Amino acid sequence: MAYPASTPARPDNARPHAPAQTRPQKLQSADAPTVVFISSAGHSGSTLLDMMIGNLSYAESLGELMVMPGEIALGSPCTCGASLLECPLWSRVLARWSQRHGRPPGDIRLGWMAHSQHASRAFRLARAASHGWRWLQLRAGVPALGLAEPVYRRGLEQTLELYDDVAECSGKRVLVNSSKPYLVAVDHARLLGARCRVINLVRDGRAVYASFLRHGFAPRAALHAWQHHYDRALPLFERYVGPGQLLTVRYEDLVTRPQETMSRVCGFLGEPFEPSALEFSAPHHNVNGNDIRFRPRHELRLDERWRRELSASQLEFFMQHAGRTMLRMGYGADVTPPAAPRAA
Repeated sequence: MAYPASTPARPDNARPHAPAQTRPQKLQSADAPTVVFISSAGHSGSTLLDMMIGNLSYAESLGELMVMPGEIALGSPCTCGASLLECPLWSRVLARWSQRHGRPPGDIRLGWMAHSQHASRAFRLARAASHGWRWLQLRAGVPALGLAEPVYRRGLEQTLELYDDVAECSGKRVLVNSSKPYLVAVDHARLLGARCRVINLVRDGRAVYASFLRHGFAPRAALHAWQHHYDRALPLFERYVGPGQLLTVRYEDLVTRPQETMSRVCGFLGEPFEPSALEFSAPHHNVNGNDIRFRPRHELRLDERWRRELSASQLEFFMQHAGRTMLRMGYGADVTPPAAPRAA
């Protein structure tokens, strides 16, 4: 029997940090799972952190959940090696969704990142407008989800609904979503309240800048990918995410002091640390993410290729424009504080 689609969450005018009133049934119950949302710029280690939390016996790595529709369409494999429609976890989760909505798994929509691998220019512009509108709403102190653009709103509602199914099928009490967008992180914290934990994952911007350049991005686009995320995310986190909901983790600490860092993460979740966090022996079911998820062995090693790859002029360009953000985040103490950005 097919069930009707979920009712859109009604607008809420709750003050910051207060959970909205409309939430999936499981996420309102006493045994509801904790949802961990990892927010970061790209190329910052989110897949690694996701999997390390997923190594814990009580946690399930979900990966970049927002891109699941595109991954289904492309036939991309889950981290376990099977396609998402044949994966031992996701096949059951998606079957439950299909039965409830009376539609095939390929119809699931989790936001504007659906099918983004082959997105047209028009799609990218529409997505940017949707996210820009949501950012303006949050920045203006008008967070009611009912005012958000419909694709964004429905995607968030279906994502929260999907957590119900994952919790039932996996039996895990901690679910990890490493989709990254800061807007979605803020709305997770608002809608789930104490059931949500946001991890603000940060990495030296010069390393991220070099990585984007390595992947063919133009210098300004590579700069923007790191600076834009944190310049917009940090004020919203301060305003909308409660102190007990937010933890900042440095990539550099994760790979150089993994036990100490993961112990801190587990404490933040209110859960015990387990040595398995560092072992990568458990099967994972991440959707998308860095290709390290397919490696049989994981060596934790600090990646500082930027030190040899970036020229003096590239470093000057980056620090001239993003130096203040770097210093605000505790990086770049080895450089002179930048002057006002020069015209291109």
